[in-house]
Amino acid sequence: MNKVDVLSHLRIELALIDVSLDDLVSASRELVVFGSRACGCSTMDSDWDLLLIDGPRIRIAGMDIVNKSPSDPSSWKEFLSSELASHIKHFGIWAKGSGHWTRDVELDGTAYREKVHKVSRQMGRLSDDRTQLIPLLLKKWNTLVRRDIQRLDRLTKRVPTPASQQLDREYHSDPKIIAKIKQSQNSSRYRQFARLISEYERWFSKHESILCSEHAELKYKISDSTPLLRRIHPRQIVEVQDGFRPSPSAFTPDANGMLRFFIETRFGNQNALQGSRLFSLASIEAGHIRKLGLELNPDQKENDCAVALVTGKVSKFASREMAKLSTWKVLKCS
Repeated sequence: MNKVDVLSHLRIELALIDVSLDDLVSASRELVVFGSRACGCSTMDSDWDLLLIDGPRIRIAGMDIVNKSPSDPSSWKEFLSSELASHIKHFGIWAKGSGHWTRDVELDGTAYREKVHKVSRQMGRLSDDRTQLIPLLLKKWNTLVRRDIQRLDRLTKRVPTPASQQLDREYHSDPKIIAKIKQSQNSSRYRQFARLISEYERWFSKHESILCSEHAELKYKISDSTPLLRRIHPRQIVEVQDGFRPSPSAFTPDANGMLRFFIETRFGNQNALQGSRLFSLASIEAGHIRKLGLELNPDQKENDCAVALVTGKVSKFASREMAKLSTWKVLKCS
């Protein structure tokens, strides 16, 4: 997809939510599209990734917006040596600006060390026994780690990282690519990276039967019109002009990074509130959650398809929107 097509699609997407691309361009020194939309490997569900240089700090559903400014020397210097800046330099599509700053973009050891630290944390998360009962979540986190290993390989070679979809295509065309990366990284300089790959391979081998079996696939899908129920603690109810509504805190993930809803057609109001007599109950359609760029699927823990699990990253903006879009099924407040 060429520049004209990408920007035309962006204009249409923004217009659907009453945002003007021209206004966004006018308010920014530079506006750059990056990620899968710029690389030409996006799907219908792909988010838009935008870099705004000296632009407005805004949140738009379905769009990941990165704000940067040369007026913050420390942050700007860090950005110029980052994996993100390298990606934008080679794959970005400029809606406005010359991109002259890309001449100063140069990957250094910092990006590599940060990615190694990230993968180490991810491996710790994968090893957490609490995730082993949820095949869907296990499969998702496996994909995140595998992609970061592919990105790390490029960082060691000072090569720009493409969009996630391209990394997936690379892996599916050659499932042995992780082993090949490990073989190429067995030098003393990147020995820590090779050890991380070995740790990942052992973990994958242990859980391969789950990750590659039908059990990891969905047996029941949640349609956009499906009503979902969320229990609301009394302290998560706020008073507004026309009554009461849930606060955004009612729609934030728990300590394990999980946000669960009861599927109304499979659970019912009374069952959802069982053992929680002081709680209220709010309802929201599955489609509203997906429009916020979040993934929503049945939680397969103990084969229970009466619970829906949000597996995308829930931002503060998404929590606020879910609070606004929800309606009361049962309201208990004094």
